[in-house]
Amino acid sequence: MCNGFQNCPDGSDEALQNCTKDRQCQSGLWKCADGIECIDERFVCDKWRFCSDKSDENPELCTQDRQCPSGYSKCADGIQCIADGKECTGDSECIDFSDESPEICHNKLPPVVKDLRAIPYQGKIKVFWMWPDFAGSARGYKIIYGKELSSVRHTQDLGPSRIMHIINNLEPYTSYAISVVTYNNMGVGQEVTVKVTTTGE
Repeated sequence: MCNGFQNCPDGSDEALQNCTKDRQCQSGLWKCADGIECIDERFVCDKWRFCSDKSDENPELCTQDRQCPSGYSKCADGIQCIADGKECTGDSECIDFSDESPEICHNKLPPVVKDLRAIPYQGKIKVFWMWPDFAGSARGYKIIYGKELSSVRHTQDLGPSRIMHIINNLEPYTSYAISVVTYNNMGVGQEVTVKVTTTGE
């Protein structure tokens, strides 16, 4: 909006009444030096220019004295700010990669899945769950299962976008323990387990 490019079909994002120097930016947005354009406050001092006038990367602004907005923390360079909870995800948000450093991530295992459930069928079990908080910190899931009283367990790896899986080739009328864990570059998170008995023919 107010960046010199018409994004709305009706051109309202560049209308004069909206693009004045006394325009107020909404919460979570930062006003560029031109007094007109607003950008996401996360993009200030991130080494990428989002303001048309380049004021979001002004060297006088991007110093170590700069304060991060509420809910954000500084990278090791003391300048760039990233949202809390975005560190130790396996994908660096900080230009200097400090949010993925071993010093802060050595004990940052991924969060647990939520609301794990299982539906038994004949010879198979459908398992589903909800994404964990800060799901972006999970690189994938592991399904670990076996007969409830057996020490033999099987593992299947799933991608991070999955929230359902069907385990096939199971014995009928048999109780199984099924666990789902998240994992990332730092290791494997806490298991969440459900027990269910398959149906017969």
